[in-house]
Amino acid sequence: MSRQPLIVVGKVIKPHGLAGEFSIVSYVDSPDFFDHVARLYLRINSQARPRRVRVQSWRVHNSKVLITLEQVTGRHEAELLRGGELLAREADMPTRQEGEIYQRELIDAKVFLPSGVLLGRIQAVSEAGGQELWSIQTEQGREVLFPAHERLVLEIDLENNAVRIDPPPGLLELYLT
Repeated sequence: MSRQPLIVVGKVIKPHGLAGEFSIVSYVDSPDFFDHVARLYLRINSQARPRRVRVQSWRVHNSKVLITLEQVTGRHEAELLRGGELLAREADMPTRQEGEIYQRELIDAKVFLPSGVLLGRIQAVSEAGGQELWSIQTEQGREVLFPAHERLVLEIDLENNAVRIDPPPGLLELYLT
């Protein structure tokens, strides 16, 4: 296996169908990443050593990415991957443009309101209807879905793993009351 740092690019959700296809939450900006990555690794759990895998096919279905690996041939094998992670070598990641932030860099970032109050941490980043959505888990364990529009995101501080947002009126009340 590669000794280069590995980056989580997706998390296995569940099997899809009978032929070994499974759905993932993708942490890359575009699913066509899976066409271009030189090496991909699969880690079943955090203690397991990642093993190299080859993507046979991928497609987008209901805002999720469905993947078939050459090494996974049936539903039972796909079921065993549930909760696993797909990883890529840092060297195989696309070149970052100036000012660009990878979605994966936002995972676990602290989310603050304009007042400085901690709302929670970003648990997932997804796309829905052309809009980036952040799933924020509050300190009380509640989920807030936040539309990450440039007018609502006041600051992203990667160095301190923090973001500052200004939610539209009524959004927090919708989730927290």
